[in-house]
Amino acid sequence: MTPQSPRPSRTDRRAGARGSIRRRAALVTGAAALAAASLLLTGCSAVMDSVHKVHSESFDDHAEAEKGWVGVQLPEWIPAKATDIRNVATDDETNAVIAAKGGDLPSWCLEMPRQGLPFDTRFGKVGLPDRVHRCGDYEVVDQDGEWIGWYSAREPGTKPSAGAVSVSQLSGSPSPSSSAGGSFDAGSGEDD
Repeated sequence: MTPQSPRPSRTDRRAGARGSIRRRAALVTGAAALAAASLLLTGCSAVMDSVHKVHSESFDDHAEAEKGWVGVQLPEWIPAKATDIRNVATDDETNAVIAAKGGDLPSWCLEMPRQGLPFDTRFGKVGLPDRVHRCGDYEVVDQDGEWIGWYSAREPGTKPSAGAVSVSQLSGSPSPSSSAGGSFDAGSGEDD
């Protein structure tokens, strides 16, 4: 006959059950906290973009961007040889920031005084440059081999044109007649 261990008292069993419940609650709480932290650390950009009324997309190259660009026409300043093209824009397209690696800007982009700053810094902070490349409605800077370009509407509801627009040589601002796009003769020094 083997000796039997004494049966735990009712009080001991209740204390053990409470400890087990506490351990489970701690595990569930810890797991929930870990899940929330991982969502925050991985960006949960879709949720945050929705809250801030912006959309974002990314493309491996220019050809892919031409097929999948959302909102407005793909800006013509983005170099044809660009890779790792990323965009974040407000849902109403009144503000946009674009990052693209490689390639050369079109010849119609002109160096001019900076007029604004990107509304979003997820692609890197551009600082406060005095001069930028003015590519139509966009201001563009070269930041360590990556083009960062942004558009900020000057009037509610205004959207960027895809290509070159008339630009005042003195101010770097698009002329009032350029809202529908158009072309600009860089050699004339005057608005169209």
